[in-house]
Amino acid sequence: MGRRNKIWSGLMGIICVVSCITKAQIITRDSVLKDSVSMKMDSLSLIKDSVSIPKEGLALKYKFLKLEFNKLENDSISLANFYSKLSLQKKEHNHKISIVHIGDSHLQADFFSGEVRKLLQSDFGNAGRGLMFPFKVANTNGTNNFRSSTNVKWDAKRNVMLNNPMPIGVCGITIKTKDPRAAINLNIYDADTLCYAFNKLTLFHDQSAFEYDYFVCDSSGYVVGYINSCIKKGPAFISEVQLDTMLHQCTINAYRRDSSQGQAEIYGILLENGYGGILYNTIGVNGAQFSDYNASVYFQDQLVGLQPDLVIISLGTNDAYNAPFRKEEFANNVEMLIAAIKKNNPNAAIILTTPADSYRRYKYKNPDMQTAAEMLKEYCKKNDLAYWDFHSIMGGLNSVASWFKAGLSQYDKVHFTKAGYELQAKLFYDAIEKGLKKYESYLH
Repeated sequence: MGRRNKIWSGLMGIICVVSCITKAQIITRDSVLKDSVSMKMDSLSLIKDSVSIPKEGLALKYKFLKLEFNKLENDSISLANFYSKLSLQKKEHNHKISIVHIGDSHLQADFFSGEVRKLLQSDFGNAGRGLMFPFKVANTNGTNNFRSSTNVKWDAKRNVMLNNPMPIGVCGITIKTKDPRAAINLNIYDADTLCYAFNKLTLFHDQSAFEYDYFVCDSSGYVVGYINSCIKKGPAFISEVQLDTMLHQCTINAYRRDSSQGQAEIYGILLENGYGGILYNTIGVNGAQFSDYNASVYFQDQLVGLQPDLVIISLGTNDAYNAPFRKEEFANNVEMLIAAIKKNNPNAAIILTTPADSYRRYKYKNPDMQTAAEMLKEYCKKNDLAYWDFHSIMGGLNSVASWFKAGLSQYDKVHFTKAGYELQAKLFYDAIEKGLKKYESYLH
């Protein structure tokens, strides 16, 4: 500790270390959201249900499920490398496997993906909490086991906002401020038996002469890392801070090193612990469609920085929510996103999940959701990609009504309750487990 204080003692006098961070300031809403679904989710609270999900006997409790479809289709070749990495990790316990899950409001709150993360990390090891975003600073909902706050006002943009020129990066959300006093306080909480303390922080941010530098401080205000925004040591937009100790809390402080610097623009934060295991990175934006990620100018460049072994894409709900459903436009947007991911991440496996059955405007059945699901399945078959047909597994057209009666769907019949997302996660995990067992049986 003495050596570190000596190194940084000359700098501490010019840093503003925030000792008491207030709650996130309200962001001015100068941007238009594309659809009603994204606006609803900002204020939609998750129902605190008491429905328990049985470890076995799902077919008996939820007779509307079609468990014969609960498997990863078209996976024998497309997921072979991914299965190989999982199998090796089970034996050696020292390999990091990076999974990136891209989606919409079903993922932004991290209920579905968060439960999948816990299940995978419990079996294959915990490499850290993964990609995070300070959602409260952006004035939108986020995950329960991560908290952020700030002392200044930040402008924010999500990829569904139309008239805001701010560029979008890896999380589908960007925050920006010109206030040189800016600080973001981060608190990460453990999940059940999983410890999410971190000793490596990767900041996705603008790297230019106009960007502020950053000091990373621990909860006591000691400087534990420094980021010079003009120095690029790796992939674009990425600065890494290796810590000497494990932290659950830190503060990222902007620092104006010279007069040319005039802004802080942040796209995401990656938290790791240096251990082997699963690093499950969730990227979700309320109301997002395939086209929104295609229009996110820095998304593909920054996605490379996550070094994904597997990319899971759970989109389509918002594409098919409003009538008329433009099938040709949907197909083109699917092709554009996947082609870009494959080009930039040639070693990454890909799984597409079909959108859940849902209603339009709370009460109207939506056959276009089934059409979107069928189109995604056909695309995967033609392009040798794995897929998970959740639309069929949950029961097919109008099955969301049964989920609602069982306490698994919220009143909008688009989003699920906590128990609903836990059930979805269990089904998805079971499908991965089946695929891995099938792969290992072929080897033997």
